[in-house]
Amino acid sequence: MSYLFSKYNPFVNEVVGFSTKLCSQDSQAEDVFEYFFKSTGKNLRIILFSILNKSKDSDLSKKLASIIFLIHQATLLHDDVIDQSDKRRGETTVNAEWSNRISILSGDFMLSKVLNLVVDVNSMEILKPVNEVINRLVKSELKHAKCDEFLKESEYLEIMEDKTASLFELSIMFASFSSKYNNDFYADFLKFSKHIGIAFQISDDLLDYDNSQSLGKNYADDFNEFKQTYPSVIAFNMGIEKDFFSKVFLDKKLENGDLDRAVSIFKNNGIFKLCFEKVVFHCKKAIEFVYKYDDVFEDLSSFAAFPVNRLDKSKLFDFDSDDQEKVENFS
Repeated sequence: MSYLFSKYNPFVNEVVGFSTKLCSQDSQAEDVFEYFFKSTGKNLRIILFSILNKSKDSDLSKKLASIIFLIHQATLLHDDVIDQSDKRRGETTVNAEWSNRISILSGDFMLSKVLNLVVDVNSMEILKPVNEVINRLVKSELKHAKCDEFLKESEYLEIMEDKTASLFELSIMFASFSSKYNNDFYADFLKFSKHIGIAFQISDDLLDYDNSQSLGKNYADDFNEFKQTYPSVIAFNMGIEKDFFSKVFLDKKLENGDLDRAVSIFKNNGIFKLCFEKVVFHCKKAIEFVYKYDDVFEDLSSFAAFPVNRLDKSKLFDFDSDDQEKVENFS
């Protein structure tokens, strides 16, 4: 993945700079945007768009990538308020540095800039997917926040598709729009993005329980916020320690030692290993759809390796030789 960062970093920096200027130039919160945009993560959605974007129109490409970028950043500002997070990307969150109100309004302002960019591009072909992805993102957050019983695996996968995979899908849609891909290309790349989005979310869910690695946020944020994620959904639906998980995630009661107990349950019952297998499965499924595209296969396969490779140093599970081979096969 490191070579992808190097290869596409100039365009990523251009998009981040353009978006920062767009949000800061007529805003009452210029300091907020400059603070928030100084560290924007790996910008995987922009990289995916860049891999497939063959357009020679640099202005159009920059605007489309900025739409993807700003929608994602707005959701992060809103998420930090919803989750009461005080750390993101290793830095103090906007809501902790300023206030919940500033964080929400800054996210809303970004979405207003998204609409400005949609108007600038002046195409109904991008208006519909932008509307749909924002609708899916909000719907998934509401469904996740309001669940008063344990989700089934299929329900959680649907939430993951709406919450995480949808923005990867938007990257594909915009690359297809700008590059004029035919329907077969578009359909294959869309399937790729769906499986990659799920793989990334499951790996995120795993790393939330790993205090040996940092996602740039607090350890076990999701668990401490009583948020059902893939390991707890799988364990509950397998009938493992249902009373314990009901107490934590439905009754929202935490006692000293509950986090350690949850990690032990997941380890001892093979839940972490099962989740790892799911990440491998979805990465392999993604790659199946792009084998025939020689001009982009190397970059897409490297992109697809990332959800697996980011787990190779995890302390959640001791890799046996078969598991280690699965990781190395993606390297």
